[in-house]
Amino acid sequence: MKFRKKKILVTGAGSGIGLATSQLFAKEGGELAILDWREDRLTSLASILSEKGCKSIQLLADISDEEQMTIAFDKLKTFWGNLDVVFANAGVNGVCAPFEEIKTIDWDNTININLRGTFLTIKKSLDLLKVHGGSIIVTSSVIGTRVFSIPGFSVYSASKAGIASLAKALSVELAQYNIRVNVICPGNVMTDNDRYTTYGRLEKIKEWAHFPNGFIPLTGKKSAKPEQVARTVVF
Repeated sequence: MKFRKKKILVTGAGSGIGLATSQLFAKEGGELAILDWREDRLTSLASILSEKGCKSIQLLADISDEEQMTIAFDKLKTFWGNLDVVFANAGVNGVCAPFEEIKTIDWDNTININLRGTFLTIKKSLDLLKVHGGSIIVTSSVIGTRVFSIPGFSVYSASKAGIASLAKALSVELAQYNIRVNVICPGNVMTDNDRYTTYGRLEKIKEWAHFPNGFIPLTGKKSAKPEQVARTVVF
């Protein structure tokens, strides 16, 4: 149990990659603070973790809302005096549409949750991470780092590129506090994120680019599972 008694914060913990990673950290002996914007998800995950012998701190907050995040971290600090790991994972696809159809509010919502939310998560965690040093892992995407040909995801791509660049800058700046910063960039993962994606008239985009045909050689699958990404985070 390599994370025995390690104090770990996971955002977006209630579903997808965050859900799978929270359970794997718990299996490895970690103590969990789980943050999500939906109380029902937090309650469900806390019950799952409890069955595994892991008590968790539930933090209800929208990561893009500074007031809510301040309240959440004030609560966290009453329980813990430090953090060892921060998995800044929460994010949304937002609006998937031709660029000319994207409204300013669409841009703001996606950037606020994905980029501002990651900023707030890391900033609010710093005092706790500085106590002993630790690890920050952030979830970016191949769409923000090397694949820019998926139609309709221009805003999402910009937000994930910003997250990756932020992490690279912080990896240098925070090294003096013995804090490591790493980025994971998943491709297509089987989560329920698509349920919260708003689609525009993608048929207006005439030149489409597609993922390569065929399957992943080692697995025979076309998409990864959240549990596979979770193993990368824990590594």
